Amino acid sequence: MQLIVQCIAVALIVCGARTVTAEDIGELKLMSKDEITRIQAAWQSKTGPDYQVLEKIVRKADDAVKNPVVFPPRGGQHNQWYQCSKCECALKTLSPAQHQCPVCKKIYTGYPYDDCIYAKKHSANFSDMLTCARAYLATGDKKYAEYAKSVLLGYAERYEKYPHHDNSSGVKQNSTSRSGAHIYEQTLNEASEAATTIAPAYDMIRNYAGLASEDRQKIKNSLVLPLLRNLELNKAGKNNWQSWHNAAMVSLGVAFGLPEWIDKALNDPQNGFYYQMKISVTEDGLWYEGSMSYHYYTLSALALTAQSATSAGIDLWHTPQLVKMLKIPSLYAMPDGTLPRFADSVNSRPVLQSAVGEPARAALHDPEMDSILPGYASWESIQYGRNPLEPVNIAPPVLNSIVFKDAGHAILRSRGSKQLTAVLSFAPYRGFHSHFDMLSFIFFGFGQEICVDPGRASSQAYRLPIHNFWYKGTVSHNAVLTDFNPQQGAKSSRLLFFNPDSACPAAAAETGDAYSGVSQIRLLALTPDYLLVVDIINSKTPSVFGWTCHFEAEKITSGTPVQGADISKTGPGFDYIKNAGLGSAMNTTGFEFMQKSFKTYLNVYAGGRLNFFTGNGPKEDINKRCPMVIVSNAEKTGSICFAATLEPVKTGEKPAIEKIELNDDNGLLTVRVFKAGGADVFKYDKKAKLTAEFSK
Repeated sequence: MQLIVQCIAVALIVCGARTVTAEDIGELKLMSKDEITRIQAAWQSKTGPDYQVLEKIVRKADDAVKNPVVFPPRGGQHNQWYQCSKCECALKTLSPAQHQCPVCKKIYTGYPYDDCIYAKKHSANFSDMLTCARAYLATGDKKYAEYAKSVLLGYAERYEKYPHHDNSSGVKQNSTSRSGAHIYEQTLNEASEAATTIAPAYDMIRNYAGLASEDRQKIKNSLVLPLLRNLELNKAGKNNWQSWHNAAMVSLGVAFGLPEWIDKALNDPQNGFYYQMKISVTEDGLWYEGSMSYHYYTLSALALTAQSATSAGIDLWHTPQLVKMLKIPSLYAMPDGTLPRFADSVNSRPVLQSAVGEPARAALHDPEMDSILPGYASWESIQYGRNPLEPVNIAPPVLNSIVFKDAGHAILRSRGSKQLTAVLSFAPYRGFHSHFDMLSFIFFGFGQEICVDPGRASSQAYRLPIHNFWYKGTVSHNAVLTDFNPQQGAKSSRLLFFNPDSACPAAAAETGDAYSGVSQIRLLALTPDYLLVVDIINSKTPSVFGWTCHFEAEKITSGTPVQGADISKTGPGFDYIKNAGLGSAMNTTGFEFMQKSFKTYLNVYAGGRLNFFTGNGPKEDINKRCPMVIVSNAEKTGSICFAATLEPVKTGEKPAIEKIELNDDNGLLTVRVFKAGGADVFKYDKKAKLTAEFSK
């Protein structure tokens, strides 16, 4: 039966679903009778984890109903404006009208800073509305329904009176931008609010006797339909915005009996759910933008779309691409339990939020998902009938080396006691949330992050120079710079080989358009004790190439003397590097990066005179930093090969690697890693797979 459903889902994606009509949705609600019964039974039980979840919701609802709803005077503004333009860091709220930079102490007032607080107040209003609607569904107490009704009617009264505006700080009055909105500054936010709070809250109080027919009509005609029509103006296609637009259309369509909007959300040939599943998900199951944060963000929208469609008798859960999206993050898990921060990511973990995982688990009947669901009770676990406190009898999968060719990531995992893991990224540049980081890598050891990709700023500083020149730029990544400039956004790459052999997993990839006229091959080989990184670079124009690496460490020590230097003018983004030092060496240079319980020894070989920079650069924000190093050729050249080893060693122990050498003999590249009593020898002919011989 499951196979038949999956085949139907595939057919729908290829051919498109039939038109959704009023007969399809009838009088259905977003919540089924069984789901409502489970919520009410948990409240009536007066004991146990489920009751405690509902009791907490009711307490929050009690706090909300104590005071009347306060509506801001206009719509909110994007958090990207809640930053100090000089210090490029997030502001602190002193009061709704005073906002202070924590560094320079400047006080910001007025627009758009006040409007960022308005956005938070709008969000709080809708959150309280949903909390009260849930409290009403559980308890039947009309005071909670009255509060939820007052929020819905309040926004119905104000929606079109609030100026239409966008996320540009210069727009205070009505804007004609198709991305603009009324309550918030963009259709994305309003769609998210509609799908996550407006539709479900209305659904929960729809049978409240105090919700008169004229109230229902006002909410529908003055809030829901204008909001939907505004979404329709901003067709986004292959974009997470459209995923949220579709989620809003389906959830509001079911809650308010609007089949035409459900049909648009699913079947629009350039914007609907089925179209997105064809073009927006890699064959591996990763959302095309390559960011784990945006993968989860979009997955939330897709899950709401699927669950709302279930109420209309439409099965989207078995769509193969959606199933893959649910499961792929767990295969990316790093030794510290986090996910890589590639592209515009912040720290994420391979656990599905309850709002995504619980309905998915219920629809797919897949017990293997229990290992990636929260281990605590929630509204959704009660609603969908799963006991998260029951022991999970399925052992978590053993994670081996794996390649996601379409997504553009090769994950290497060793079996030694150091728990070494490395990831080579060869993902092409895919738009706004991508970074200029072709052939970058990250590295973990002893269960901790060692070589860092900073992702994006936690303050979401998209409009600030630090985003484009640091977080998005190449200098912040473990990559190779050409003439200290950022990459131009590589559209293509090629996986040369991937060897998952547990003794020495290895991968190599190639690109020719990260820099004009420059080709690069990067090879990673992971032994139980260290990571080897090899770069083969050829350029039509003699250039300086900077081998760049960032570390999660307390400090850096160089094996070669360094002198303080001003490197701020070296290239774009270099002005964000602090405490810079400059040194030089012949052929090879070494560094120690110290963490609390271990050190990582870096050796870099390139041949000839080398220059190097040390310093520290921003991690999750401009004031939280990590050490870094850039090693480059001192004289411009048309070709160069780098070989580097990264060896983590516990505090008090000595590194095994003494030195490394690299030879390029008529296309046969040989790297020797010298240790006491012998050398590990790696040979790569630039076409065939890597061969390795290890000293005993």
